[in-house]
Amino acid sequence: MSRQVDDERFDALVARHLDHTLDVAGRTELIARLGADPTRRRDYLRLLEQEELLTTGVREVLTPSARIDAARLRRTRRLPRPPRLPRLPRRGHRRSRLQAWTVRASWLVAALVLLVVGALALRPDLRPPSGIAVSGDVLVERAGAPTPERRLNHDDVVTALGPAQMTLADGGVVALSPMTRVVVRTAAVGLDLHLTRGEVDCDLPVQPRGFSVTTAEATTAVVGTRFRVGADAGATRVAVAHGRVRLRAADAQTLLVAGETAHVTSAGIRRAAHDAPARLADTGRWHAHGRFAAQVVAGGATMPPALPPDSGRDRWIGRGWTWHAPLPAAAAIAMQARFEFPAANDGIWHGEVFLAPPEAQRDAEEAQPSPCLRLALRTGIPTVVRRTTPDAEPEVLWTGTGLPPGPRLLRLELDAGTVTALIDGQVVWRGPLGFTTVTPGLRWARRSAGASPLVIDQVALESLLPR
Repeated sequence: MSRQVDDERFDALVARHLDHTLDVAGRTELIARLGADPTRRRDYLRLLEQEELLTTGVREVLTPSARIDAARLRRTRRLPRPPRLPRLPRRGHRRSRLQAWTVRASWLVAALVLLVVGALALRPDLRPPSGIAVSGDVLVERAGAPTPERRLNHDDVVTALGPAQMTLADGGVVALSPMTRVVVRTAAVGLDLHLTRGEVDCDLPVQPRGFSVTTAEATTAVVGTRFRVGADAGATRVAVAHGRVRLRAADAQTLLVAGETAHVTSAGIRRAAHDAPARLADTGRWHAHGRFAAQVVAGGATMPPALPPDSGRDRWIGRGWTWHAPLPAAAAIAMQARFEFPAANDGIWHGEVFLAPPEAQRDAEEAQPSPCLRLALRTGIPTVVRRTTPDAEPEVLWTGTGLPPGPRLLRLELDAGTVTALIDGQVVWRGPLGFTTVTPGLRWARRSAGASPLVIDQVALESLLPR
């Protein structure tokens, strides 16, 4: 038998032995061969050791055992150990874990804040009540619809159709000029009145919570004071009677004290001395379609006529009373305004002007209280006057000479009860001042052809000089 054939026979016996398929005769032959050849016996023992190591590794991975015999451990130590990874410093490891937990905690807090804010946004009823009661000739809108409620909530919209006032829970009073519109904003930090049109006169005690009046141009924050805020066509006017207020605009702020006024526009804040509070009322506000710029040109203080009781019938034009008394001869004002003439409003505009003593007379009176006649007006040359009843279609009552569509400069001059109307510098009408009457069921009052384009709807007397 050659050496090669003998080696092949030996390898076959060893392979069958490792596969556990060797029979008794083969096992006897393998033992005889190992005993006769020391070299094959040494190779066989190394092969068994390697096979045992491989089998143990696979068994530990697939079916880990809880007990490993000492011989197996000894054999395992002969294998090369894997290199150890360098350990991080224990203090740095703790710091990295702390930083990781800090980041996670900050994300958790941010998520909780977003959940709370989202819940408040979805549930506006959770906001605190404003604590304001409103009285007078007002229209209150809640959730976009009129409501008879006079206790105001967050986001309520209040429009003063005539003289009105808000009474705060702490006794403070906010007087609203006719045609003023405010939105009530409440929060845990205080109360904010968002003034979109008109003028408010605030007389407040020291506020334990914040109170502010916000317009498109500025925010006026107060701490126990009396002040006025007016909003009109891109400008805000603030006058302080006593105490002080903090005025904030887009990129500036200032502190106003008693006797100071400020005008806020897109150009910034302009401060002025509180020389004549009546001048604050020399600019009228428009209800929807424009505005007056009124200026006293002659005459002295006006005296109010006797005011008839409120009819309570016509909410569109305010109080809706009839006034038959003529204006005092000394009263005279000039008004200018540029109007758009939309067909939807029938050529009728709503506004407010003031009749006040001229500046020379105010100086002569040495700051004594002087009355100012406040007039809420409908002005224009109507094209159509309609009657609206609940059970019938609108009925045309009167058609007058209308203005062509497009921008027009309308100038009205009132002098001793006579009104002159000029359009683009040309006189279109001159005659006595006209007045409106209210009949139940009428949206607009009946007027005769040739009636005055200046109509007084309501009158109020107030003192504008310091008390």
